[in-house]
Amino acid sequence: MIQSVKIIAFILLWTGLTLSPALANKQTGAAPQTTVEQLLDAIQKIKIENDKGKAQNASEHTPHALSKLNMEWISAKALGKYWDQRTEVEQKEFTELLSQLFVHVAFPNSGKFFAELKIHYGKTTLNKDRAIVPMKVVHTEEGEVGIDFHLRTTDKGEWKIVDVDLDEVSMRNNLRNQFYKILAKDGYPDLIRRMTEKLQESKG
Repeated sequence: MIQSVKIIAFILLWTGLTLSPALANKQTGAAPQTTVEQLLDAIQKIKIENDKGKAQNASEHTPHALSKLNMEWISAKALGKYWDQRTEVEQKEFTELLSQLFVHVAFPNSGKFFAELKIHYGKTTLNKDRAIVPMKVVHTEEGEVGIDFHLRTTDKGEWKIVDVDLDEVSMRNNLRNQFYKILAKDGYPDLIRRMTEKLQESKG
């Protein structure tokens, strides 16, 4: 089960719902849990449309799903110390490439993963501009897995997802460890090449 779950390192994961009361966002927009629910709902719709062979319909839900993630934050933290070494243009290109990997790899795979699970939300915890939305997913054969969604507010006061812990393993740190190995050995151009090839492969 854990090995299957690790797919979500390139899967910002995410779908199916059993609701508990959500805390209100003191700034603007949706509450933290509502933001997670909206992401999962969009991903579920992507899966349903893809299963019907309606890729065009599925693509209509991807902007909504991506809007629930702070992709610039995720990208910067995934590159870590290497982020500031990139030009502004390179940072934007990297963020867009990682976003497309979420669209074409993460969202479809996570939709399949969560479709077979029962999901139960825990109590959201708030700490100023940060929030954690915990959940337990229960597989009928392989037991229970804990997932924590980490969110931060933007300058506009909107809650955006910035990380996901799977049984206390950080998606962001998992990505960063993978990227660091490639960057240290082969450099930034090779990382971009690998990510681009992965994206092209996912598009068929």
